[in-house]
Amino acid sequence: MLTFMEGARTRVSAAARGYRGRLRIGLADGLAQPRLTRLLARCREEEPLTEVRIIEMTVKEMNNALGHDQIDAGFTVHTELNNGYVKEVVWTDRPAIAIPRNHPLLALEKIPLQEVARHALVLCHPELCSGGHDVIRRWFHEYTLPFPAVAEYVSGHEPMMMLVASGYGIGVGLASQITLYSHPDVIVRPVTDDVPCTPTFITLLDQPPSEELSRFITRAQQVGELIAI
Repeated sequence: MLTFMEGARTRVSAAARGYRGRLRIGLADGLAQPRLTRLLARCREEEPLTEVRIIEMTVKEMNNALGHDQIDAGFTVHTELNNGYVKEVVWTDRPAIAIPRNHPLLALEKIPLQEVARHALVLCHPELCSGGHDVIRRWFHEYTLPFPAVAEYVSGHEPMMMLVASGYGIGVGLASQITLYSHPDVIVRPVTDDVPCTPTFITLLDQPPSEELSRFITRAQQVGELIAI
């Protein structure tokens, strides 16, 4: 009942501001990439009468919100697919390593996982960024490498770069994410080409999407084709 009333209030408020449609989009795993900026700008340009609300949440919260009609779709890198949901790839991204200045790994142009495994990591917290954490664990599992020691868990990429610059360890993430938070004492290196790209998915209920959501997904996939990281 509370969810229904909140939805009604949101629709009335949107209508009062001149919107005729709305999309509620969940954002998990700390995703805040240049592609999302381009996508949202394109939505405002091509469909200005549809309100797009962005709500940050964890993957677990996203699944619950989809099931309770609190959001229409959500972005995540988590590969797990629950019954009643579908995922569509909207773009892919390359992994990257954040390394403190004067670190021996900087002798390498691209960093192999075998070398990453030798050093302590600074990672986003597995509860706040379960999708990203799952992707990184899967890399080491597929290469039969032991998962490295974790020096510190952080809430996002900005504190990650701070701790990497301070020498706590090396950071692991997506190139598009890490490069948003440049630090003068941190050098970003790509991983070797044998490590696969990481797809970003849009997750939604396994039912026909609304016309607004269908157009939103199409735009997201078009943006993914246009921007290469």
